[in-house]
Amino acid sequence: MPAPTVLLVALAALQAAGTQPPVGVQARNAGYAVVDGRQVYEPVYFANITPRTASDMLFEVPGFSVTSTGGGRGLGQGGTNVLINGARITGKGTGPVDILGRTPASAVLRIEIVDAASLGIPGLTGQVADVYLAPQGLTGNWAYAATARRNLEPNLGDASVSVSGQRGPVTYTLGVGNNGGRFGNRGPEVVIAPDGTVIEERFEDAKFYRDRPEITGALIWNRQNGDLANLSASYEWGFFSDQERRNADVPDGAFSVTESSRKEDERNGELSGDYAMDILGGRLKLIGLASFEHSPVDRRVFVRRSDGTADGGFFDQVIDEAERIGRAEMVWAALGGTLEVAAEGAFNRLEATDEGGDILADGARVTAGTRTAEVRELRGQASLALSRPLGPLAMQASVGAEASEISQPGGSTPPRTLLRPRGFVSAAYDWGEDADLLLRLERRVGQLDFFDFVTSVDLVDGTEQCANPDIVPQQSWFLEGQAVRRFGAQTQVTLSAFAERVTDRVDTIALPCGTAGPGNIDAAEVYGGSAQGTVSLASLVPGLEFDFEVAGQESRLDDPFDGRPRAFGGDEEWFWSIDLRRDVPGTPWSYGAGANQSRFARRPGLQDASRDTQDPRAYVFVEHRDVFGAELNVRLGNVTGQVERTRREAFADADTFGVRGPLAFIEERERTFGPILRISLSDTF
Repeated sequence: MPAPTVLLVALAALQAAGTQPPVGVQARNAGYAVVDGRQVYEPVYFANITPRTASDMLFEVPGFSVTSTGGGRGLGQGGTNVLINGARITGKGTGPVDILGRTPASAVLRIEIVDAASLGIPGLTGQVADVYLAPQGLTGNWAYAATARRNLEPNLGDASVSVSGQRGPVTYTLGVGNNGGRFGNRGPEVVIAPDGTVIEERFEDAKFYRDRPEITGALIWNRQNGDLANLSASYEWGFFSDQERRNADVPDGAFSVTESSRKEDERNGELSGDYAMDILGGRLKLIGLASFEHSPVDRRVFVRRSDGTADGGFFDQVIDEAERIGRAEMVWAALGGTLEVAAEGAFNRLEATDEGGDILADGARVTAGTRTAEVRELRGQASLALSRPLGPLAMQASVGAEASEISQPGGSTPPRTLLRPRGFVSAAYDWGEDADLLLRLERRVGQLDFFDFVTSVDLVDGTEQCANPDIVPQQSWFLEGQAVRRFGAQTQVTLSAFAERVTDRVDTIALPCGTAGPGNIDAAEVYGGSAQGTVSLASLVPGLEFDFEVAGQESRLDDPFDGRPRAFGGDEEWFWSIDLRRDVPGTPWSYGAGANQSRFARRPGLQDASRDTQDPRAYVFVEHRDVFGAELNVRLGNVTGQVERTRREAFADADTFGVRGPLAFIEERERTFGPILRISLSDTF
């Protein structure tokens, strides 16, 4: 279903929703109210879905979507647009949604949805959910899921259990679990010469196995003197195994079999916390975070041919990452609102050690040598922010700057020092109880990907991406407008539009080593918009709800290879999704269906360029919330048999000026992965 059709369906449903709701819906409306511009949802509002956890309730709030601001650039301002008892939760690995997922629904007093600009918390944008929790005794919840897919081993290890409770002023949550996955796709691929001649026909079968066992914990300490402390910790093991088998035939009858693999045993952990106290006539919050990741990765490829020859290659890499952040925020009531002064310091480090070489027919390895690359960033930033009402507007404004030093010990590039201005101004207009208008202008600084400083190799395609020691974070001016319209307690629609002017855009460029890789492009621009919402269709079918989202963007930069305008490499150009759900009144039954589709821009390169396209993907589900006291959900995914297609163009060697050579061949691939059956059980205790 194309995106315009989705929007027309949504508008038609919205018109139908404007009729007088039936008695059952009126009863649900008793749990909803607008108080001082805040949308307040009481627990009774969610009674018809029998929620198990606080996050079950959060995700049922009409039209609300969990988002995160600030990217990975330190802790920064803002963060996830979810608060707990009016406070932000510090941490990247364990955030507020994780905590709410381990908190029983019985602990929720209410959920408030409010415009970020009215909160006095710099950096948050759009709608923010504030979940208020009551003290609880010892409670817990558990969940288990099993997934089956054709041509793959079943995933039987997806499970979690957590407990939460309170002892005196301390509230705690503890959890263990495994996030597992068994993925795969298979299908034909054909290699075509520039004149249209078929060079090779292939069939590929890929399998990807994932297991991520994890231990998490969080503490909240409310002291009698008003001080508040948060502490969270997590430790995760990651076991990843990828295998692909390619059978290839050429017109003269010869054939080959290529087997490739990638294995990774990852360990990562995070410890974060904050402490807030009243001091110097205001409130001081001290925040700290420390994290690490250790990832050994082994890549192998081996080719056997019909003439009896065989060869292959390997590329082994060990990645170690670390991050340390300290931040202080001081807030006063001043100038008719709240004034915040903040300072942050951060240290980031990545070290990669790799070796590669050939695998001979007898299995022996010939090592080409060992390389080590390290990159460090030392960064400091400061900001001043004011939040206050200005007539009918809730205003926020922030000015600040960051300075960073990027160095590569042992490399030939000397340390670089960068100074970047940052800031924003935003306004929210409360247009009565049923509508809000928001506008935001921001000076952004992007996050560097340290892997851009490290060489990577694709053994199957035979390509290599060199490191780029000269890359810098991109900067941009970002303008966004948003309109939110509510139609009663169960229907909300949000329209958004944005425009961004980018300098030092990080994209694919030609590198001095003779390959393509990440680098900076002087100027680029992107603009787009979206419509999303939740529409109650209870006036047509009791208990029926419709969620939709349509988004699209246009981007432009001058291609560094041929100078012609093109879109940002690999970015999503448009997306749509629809979801229908019916909670059958007076019963524990629910059922529904949904579909989505995306389109991505072409990924450019010097050695090759590719583009992915995909058919719509759809699912159906049925749910029963009282199977011996537990909730049972049965979901069948990819019922339409989605096909993913990739077209890759490979070019002859480039010259020393980074100009592509002539087209060498084209690969056209189709991948299917069949229906996906997932059965899950969950309960509280």
